Amino acid sequence: MIGIAVALYRAVLRLLPAGIRASGEEAMVDDFRALLVDARSAGRWAAARAAMTGLADVVRRAPVEHWLDRERHHRRERRLNSLPQDIRFAIRGFRRQPGVTGILLLTLTLGMAAVIAVFALVDGIMLRPFPFEGADRLVYLNETAPAWNLDYTSINYNDFVTWRKTLGTFEHSAVYEGKSANLADPTGAERVLGASVTWEMAAVLGIKSLLGRMFTEAEDRPGAAPVVVIGRALWRDRFGSAPDVLGKPLLINSEPHTIIGVLPAEAEFPDEYKFWVPLAMTPDLDYQSYSYVGIGRLKPGVSLEAARADLLHSHQSIWNARDHDHVVSPVVERLKSHLIANFWV
Repeated sequence: MIGIAVALYRAVLRLLPAGIRASGEEAMVDDFRALLVDARSAGRWAAARAAMTGLADVVRRAPVEHWLDRERHHRRERRLNSLPQDIRFAIRGFRRQPGVTGILLLTLTLGMAAVIAVFALVDGIMLRPFPFEGADRLVYLNETAPAWNLDYTSINYNDFVTWRKTLGTFEHSAVYEGKSANLADPTGAERVLGASVTWEMAAVLGIKSLLGRMFTEAEDRPGAAPVVVIGRALWRDRFGSAPDVLGKPLLINSEPHTIIGVLPAEAEFPDEYKFWVPLAMTPDLDYQSYSYVGIGRLKPGVSLEAARADLLHSHQSIWNARDHDHVVSPVVERLKSHLIANFWV
């Protein structure tokens, strides 16, 4: 993300006069990159906000700098006394530099699109209720390691399997991992964001397929036939909402998968995922990386404090077996509260 943002920032700097770029472009880029690195440590949304602020500052400043540059060149001062004069002056200036004008309009369009996307996220997370049945019982699961200076480490799959076997306060629990993938079928190819999920993900969220079915436990095992459930947007855009999509092949990173179902729109939560595939991991490996994020559904009437105590009790066997210093501990938070806090970090 930082590399893309820096590249876009360097392109937007082309809006500034050549003299400013010649003397300070690299320094501005270095400052922008350092700002993003610092912000990224606080979360991806903090980094996104920092990137948008930096880009907006350049866009806002560019017309002023061009005006000042022309004034210095002609050694005379113009006074703008009214809004109509401001508008006429801006139009004349932009006509003289159509290339700069085009870049500026494109940048403004991208900026407005980003603002709209952020507002949609704020609206969906903060203003509207979650589109899930019993949303107040949904919790966020992760692990923390203060000794490593990490608020969240992500979840070790072996740890999750241990929790799932012994938790008594949860109706369902699941882990997932987002991934960018190449999708291909006879109509063409595209790169989209999808998720590898454990088989209970739909039950955790309380959703049902629009068409077909969800995964079974048997399909969430190594060696099972590769299957996929696609999101409603992907079904509409790529398959024209055709009801005969079930059973069709879909190449995901060149591996053929069979489409078995269509997800409702709310299943794109939390990162606009366009498809789900089974995680298909095994807990038999001696070592598993901390790669996953978890979501759980509490039983009716269970408090967050009771769920936290249950999770800590379940994790005790992990501490006894391989983490005697309690370096890594489980985390459970209200899902909506976590998303709101993470958004403002």
